Amino acid sequence: MSLLDTALSALSPGLLPGAWRGVPFHVPDIRHEAGRRTIRTLFPGLDDVAIDDLGVHRGVIEIVGLVIGDDYVARAEALRVACETPGPGILLHPWLGEMRVVIAEAASISFSSRELRVARFRVGFFPAPEPSIVASTLAAVMTAVSGLLATASAPITAVVGAAMLPVALWSAARGVARQITTLVSAAAGRQRGAAALSAVLERPLVAVDDAVRAPAGRDSAAALAAALTGLTVPVATLAIGAPAAAIGSAVAAPAETEMFGAGAGARTGAGMLLDLVAEVLGVEADMAAERAVRLAAAAGIVAQAARVIAAIDHESRQEATRWRSRLFAALDRVEADAVTVAADDPQAVVGLGAALAALRAAAARDINEAIGRLPTVVILTPPAPLSAWLVADHVAGDELAAVVPMLIDVTRRNRLRHPGLVPAAPIEVLA
Repeated sequence: MSLLDTALSALSPGLLPGAWRGVPFHVPDIRHEAGRRTIRTLFPGLDDVAIDDLGVHRGVIEIVGLVIGDDYVARAEALRVACETPGPGILLHPWLGEMRVVIAEAASISFSSRELRVARFRVGFFPAPEPSIVASTLAAVMTAVSGLLATASAPITAVVGAAMLPVALWSAARGVARQITTLVSAAAGRQRGAAALSAVLERPLVAVDDAVRAPAGRDSAAALAAALTGLTVPVATLAIGAPAAAIGSAVAAPAETEMFGAGAGARTGAGMLLDLVAEVLGVEADMAAERAVRLAAAAGIVAQAARVIAAIDHESRQEATRWRSRLFAALDRVEADAVTVAADDPQAVVGLGAALAALRAAAARDINEAIGRLPTVVILTPPAPLSAWLVADHVAGDELAAVVPMLIDVTRRNRLRHPGLVPAAPIEVLA
């Protein structure tokens, strides 16, 4: 203990040490507010009183403190800076220890010619809530996708993997599986990067073909379920695009791979997968085994669609809303098909139904979070034909660096033949 501390203790035995954001001071008095947050309601003409309890009242912690020492002016200035710093901070309470608080009101710091080497202050604090852990919405979507893929094979293993499955039912299930692979191959062939898609689909298609060639049995049903639920995984991976390696080969990627995996690749892949869900569920299935195969394949595809949609960098609220609606429509179709399969074997789709609901909730949270921070598309109608430069300057003129990107977006979004001529008709602008 220093001589100064010894002197202060001798002169002011009733003072206790405290600190705010690391600035030390001494405290003679602290006042706390505690109680309940209640509202008292009076009714005209009635003697009854209604009391509404709104919870705990975490009131003001009011401190009357002293800054004492030869450096009292510098420490008082440091205390002022600490009080002006935004956000919560740590208050060292003389009696209760460390507390996480925020400033409740403006602090007052006073000096007096009658009190040398002493500055007085008064400040109030509110207890700050503990920081909540914000879970990653993307991680929640990926977890829900994994959960759906884990349960998507249940209908096949439960219905098709029966110990005494007749050969006719196994043949019918294999027929539906072959139709699904045909639909996937045809959908890949219609895309811009058809060659790249066909290349990545080659191995999954072979896996399905090997599974349908096997004789009936539990192992064959499990192999078929795994092959069908993982059939479109390479499509989603290609659509999202793998990050470029820091060290790797100097050989350029194929042009068609770049076409599909860059820019609008996620949108193209998501659209393809969502269309496939409708096509797969449109396959005729009269037997329970056929319906189980169809449901498992559709569930696997919609899981990959949700995975790709989560990777889309949405441009506007309207676009994010459209993708959410399309995904929910696909989930509705799969859930309706699960109800049909449940009529044959309720136990086969119990886990699948819960996984579909979890994916819907996770995707809704992820897309809704994006909608809240995205700009919106507005409609502008120029009074006369003019240059797109004027439109861009009107919308983004407050920030010069945004004018040229706005010009490019207006030209692309409205498919203008020339940016120098915008017709006197409604146009879309991202604002």
